[in-house]
Amino acid sequence: MIIPIQMITKLFRSYRQKFRAALKALPDSAGLTQQGREEEEKGVDSIEKTMTSAFLLTELEEHELDLTSKLPDDVVIHLLSFLNLKEAIRTSVLSGRWRDLWKSANLALDFEAEKELLDIYNGGILLDDTAMAEYRMWYKNAVNGVVRQLQQHNRATKHTKFRVGFTLTNPYNYGGDIDRWVEYAISKRVECLDLTFYMRFTGDTTKLYVFSEACYNHIKTPDGLSDVKSLRSLRLNCVAVRAEILEHFISSCPLLEELAVARVSNSLKKLRVVGSSQSPLRLKYLELRYFNYLKSLEIDHTPCLVRLIYDACPRMEELRVGNCPGLVDLTLGLHTRYNFAFEAFSGCASQLKSLLLKTKSVLGKLLSHVAEHPHLERLMIQVNGGGNRSLVELIPLVNACPRLHTLQVFLHTSRCAFEFCDQDVVHTKMTRESIKVVEIVGFRGYEMDCQLVEYIMEYFVGLKRIVIDRAIETPFFYDEWLFGGKKIKACTQADADDAEKLALGFKSRAPPALEFIVI
Repeated sequence: MIIPIQMITKLFRSYRQKFRAALKALPDSAGLTQQGREEEEKGVDSIEKTMTSAFLLTELEEHELDLTSKLPDDVVIHLLSFLNLKEAIRTSVLSGRWRDLWKSANLALDFEAEKELLDIYNGGILLDDTAMAEYRMWYKNAVNGVVRQLQQHNRATKHTKFRVGFTLTNPYNYGGDIDRWVEYAISKRVECLDLTFYMRFTGDTTKLYVFSEACYNHIKTPDGLSDVKSLRSLRLNCVAVRAEILEHFISSCPLLEELAVARVSNSLKKLRVVGSSQSPLRLKYLELRYFNYLKSLEIDHTPCLVRLIYDACPRMEELRVGNCPGLVDLTLGLHTRYNFAFEAFSGCASQLKSLLLKTKSVLGKLLSHVAEHPHLERLMIQVNGGGNRSLVELIPLVNACPRLHTLQVFLHTSRCAFEFCDQDVVHTKMTRESIKVVEIVGFRGYEMDCQLVEYIMEYFVGLKRIVIDRAIETPFFYDEWLFGGKKIKACTQADADDAEKLALGFKSRAPPALEFIVI
């Protein structure tokens, strides 16, 4: 077999730093002396120099290519566990000895698919059905191939993570494959199980992947309970899962610290995330989004909970938040019944340090009677869509945060979406010295935008830095989990130029000590 030297050299260069770090981290019990460690590091350099002096290798002798020839297989396998899945599999071409070693490493099985999905999607619009079908088939076969090789390998291995993420159209075409993936992951006692699927969500929950009843029945058995006890993180997106199954994971995984669930079936209408005084939950992160038919939610006896995301549960009728003394970071997606959710979490106001509110309109009278947030340091408000309110209606909430340091406002609005409100809406105009940083993202120069900037420049007397970001390209928020880094065009260049002129006008009036940035 002829292997291009460039490919081999690139592999060694990418692994060199990781191998060195791994060698240094090896315990003395591995049987490698300090002199041996130094010889191994020198071997990495000498082999790379030998290979870069050639143009093509037709035969690779194992003693020339094997960086760790003096180490036993167990130590080499330990070193491989420092690589990601793709890197580990690529080592199988290095020599005969390396062909199967990756199968024994305790790898994180992270089947990344975001780049491929972004190549096919543009702004949430499907470009080519044929390309999508081909990609889904390629992805399914790739995961099946890796899982099959690992299952056929006799050596017992433990994987810290199992993550899959790809598009769904008809779950019946892939359900059996996904069932096998989940069963394999649970049998390996993974610490992180992540099933992040993507679909053009229209409310049709018949296209969701249905969590296997056979798998659920297994994790209720003694062997199954033993398998899931190692689970620390569970993430499910576009997975039809019953409340009974979620609650079983919550109660049966004593180490569970992260639970993130989004887009579930219409049948999930009641959920309890509840520990007990004798056995409180260890959850540190809880995310519940797009539970379109959830009517009842209870969160209690979660003393370790630090961050909570509650977003888009429009049919909620009963929301109870109990003992969460550690909660300091809260995101509220204030959908249709925003006052209901805001009031339900008001008992946590005194302990919050960071708050993000996501709403389709400014909150009006609700914010004029908001509870004080004495420890809040960072306030973020995301306004999507329109309404007939002014952004100045946000000020009562700002004034209820005496220690507020940073204010960020994210605008996804259209022209004339907001009207200029009467100044009487702001009941108390007060100067603020604690606020040092303000960022307005999505500034278009509309009347509501300018009104807010005018107020900030007049009353935020302690301000050190203000950023006006026109956000010509904004984050692709069609599906935040899967496409968090994607950017899409948000406005025309003409609109962006008009907004820049207005922003520069504000900058010209700013005091010299104020750092005023226009992006």
